[in-house]
Parts: sequence; C-alpha cells; structure tokens
Amino acid sequence: MRLIHVMAVLVIIGLAAGTALMLREDPLEAKLMREFNQHKMAFSQFYTQYKALPGDMPNATEFWGIAGGETGNDAECYNVDSRTLDDPMRTCNGNGDELIYQKDGVADSSGPEWFRAWQHMVNAGVMQGSFSGKADKYPRGATPGVNVPESKLVEGAGYTLFNFHQLDHPHWFPGHYLGVSFGTPFMNVIKHHVETRGGAITAHTAQRLDSKFDDGNPRSGVIRSWRDLPQCIAAESKSDPFHYLSDDTVKGCGLFFAFRDPEYADFPMLIR
Repeated sequence: MRLIHVMAVLVIIGLAAGTALMLREDPLEAKLMREFNQHKMAFSQFYTQYKALPGDMPNATEFWGIAGGETGNDAECYNVDSRTLDDPMRTCNGNGDELIYQKDGVADSSGPEWFRAWQHMVNAGVMQGSFSGKADKYPRGATPGVNVPESKLVEGAGYTLFNFHQLDHPHWFPGHYLGVSFGTPFMNVIKHHVETRGGAITAHTAQRLDSKFDDGNPRSGVIRSWRDLPQCIAAESKSDPFHYLSDDTVKGCGLFFAFRDPEYADFPMLIR
C-alpha cells in the first residue's frame, strides 16, 4: 500500500509538472505569428464569402449602406469616420481592381482602401473591432485601435493591410506584396505618420521569428523587414545585402507578413 501511495504521489507530481510546462508562456515570436494568422484567416474568410478583397470591394455599400456622399466612391465618403454614424456599418466602396491600395489623393477612386478593409471585415463578422475606415491626419496615416487593429502583444503597434508593387525602392524590398505590415506608425521623410511599419520589436526577436517561421532573411520570403530601419537590419555589401542586427536590443524592427511569397525576391537591388 505504501508503494502504491508513493507511486500515486509521483504521478500527481508528474502531471502537475506537465501542466506547468504546457502553461509556460510561449515566446513572443510564436504569439506574433498567431496574431498575424488571425488576420490572415479573417482576410481569407472575407474573400471566400464575398469573392472580393476587403477595402477593394466595389459593392460594399449595397450590403452595409453609404457612409457619406452620393456614390460611395467619392471624397465625401472617404473622409467619413464610420464610428460617428448612427449605423457604424455604413461604409465606402473600393474600386474593384483586386488591389488593396491607398493613393495619397483621397479623391481618387481607389480611396483609403487600406483602412476600409478592416471595417469591411468587421462588418462581415470575420473579425471583431471598431474602425473608422479612413486615414487619420495624413493620407496614409495609420493609428492602431482607430483605423487599423492594435497588437495585443506589443504596445503601440498595429497592422496595416495593403498591396504594393516595388522593384527598387529606397525603403521597401522588391516584391509584389499582399499582406499586413506590423509595427508602430512610421514617420516618413516628410514627417508624416504613415503605415504601421516602425520599430516595435528587437532585431533579435525579428530574426528568431523569421528563422522559425520563414527563411531567416529580412529581404525575402513571407516575413520581411524594411530597408529604412537601421536599428533592425544592415547592408554590408552587395554580396551580403541585408541581415538582421541580432545583437541590437533596441525595438527597431517592423515586419511585413505576406499572405503569399512576394515576387522579385532575387531582383538585383541597389545598395544606397
């Protein structure tokens, strides 16, 4: 009996230890991937349901009503904060070109699709939240918790959804991108806060995340950084174009999580 009792105690201790191990906190990079995948899943569900990209959807007002103006495709609509309306589901249309694109002129027919995208997904019930649907002070101005989702893991950081197509840009790596940019609102060269790609995590965390879930290269694959984040990545030479500054403990990294592998990963790039 005494032996059975001892064995029972050991089993209980073993179970407790196993439970404690399972409850141990996952590293930040694993949590960030789960957070990104939630947005990717919402995007996929929306596309499956409506056969259109959120934000770019050309007939969104037929489902949820017009936020302002006459057509759903004009500057009056694009400048409405839908959260201030009697029905916050009222929205604006995209131009249906199968790109989620923000042109700096809000009167353009593409409008602020970056920001309406999140409102469209909330309206569709594929994610939770409340978003204005419009740019903030500046045409590309993203504010986590206002017009883009805020990260629950990194204070001040959020996610901006968009496409872009660049071959040799001084700030972005070559590629035809579709996905979400993770970071804090970035201050661009003309002192405007723009999309969420500013430093939010350390280069050490970024490298671990990229290595664990992708190819470990900041300029290729589905996880990438940005060329103009000097406390995140560095370029030594054309033979070693960019690498993470893995010893840097400053939160200098923002990342782009692509929904698919961007094209032009091996495009020859000027080192400025």
